[in-house]
Amino acid sequence: MFAQHFLSFGDTEIHVRVMGKPHAPALLCLHGLTRTGHDFDHLEPVLGEKFQLILPDLPGRGLSSWSSDPKEGYRLGTYSQQIAWVLDELNIDAVHWLGTSLGGLIALYGSQHMLKGRILSLCLNDIGPEVPPDVAAAIVQYASQPMRFAKASEFFAMIKQLYAPFGIQDERRWAEFLHHSIRRDDDGKYGFQHDPHVVAAAVAHPEDMAELWSHFAQLDMPLLVVQGADSLLLTNDICASMMALQPQAKLLRVAGAGHAPYLDPQREGKELLKFFQHQRA
Repeated sequence: MFAQHFLSFGDTEIHVRVMGKPHAPALLCLHGLTRTGHDFDHLEPVLGEKFQLILPDLPGRGLSSWSSDPKEGYRLGTYSQQIAWVLDELNIDAVHWLGTSLGGLIALYGSQHMLKGRILSLCLNDIGPEVPPDVAAAIVQYASQPMRFAKASEFFAMIKQLYAPFGIQDERRWAEFLHHSIRRDDDGKYGFQHDPHVVAAAVAHPEDMAELWSHFAQLDMPLLVVQGADSLLLTNDICASMMALQPQAKLLRVAGAGHAPYLDPQREGKELLKFFQHQRA
């Protein structure tokens, strides 16, 4: 099945695609900071056999509109409210949740607020309840120097280097990844498709992260943690602390990947299917 929705939340329009098995349990796949719902398209042949996949573009990315108030519109609380509202609009009470990076942080934040009781099981893809300070500093530096190029080939070369830690090996998958990353501006130059404000907003409100360790400790649903073996964001120390707080959680380490594993369908995809199918409601 395939359906496409443009849902209005205040003055923000959110683009959501629904794919997979009709009337099956819902699996929400939520992307990282500067990405889109297309990051999960390659998993649809595996996960879509048993689940109805909900693939939003968060505001400021993909075909969703940019926030008119970036300082407040790109915060964890706002994202959580928007996802809760998307589920309401789609008449979905609760979902299984696959969250990459920011997509996982939104689940952690919302799990004890507006999404409480609506997450049936949770996979955190290379994200924990804290972001190491050096990574946060790198995000600030990245935000202060937006990259733009005169030639698409130059942009593609840069982005393949920047996202090498994703561990993408297949050239066709790289082409799809690049296609959903690029935007051509009015001056003819190429840059990232996302609103540049989403990056700065990610570190502008450290108070949004303050309670996430407490939220993580209170999780009462089945939990799978995916860690890129070379990740600088979900470090071994953070991962060990998470597993100590949630000893029943499962851990899947992805060799040859940093932040964040792109989840190969035949390797990680099958492990995800096994996890979510075991929890299926």
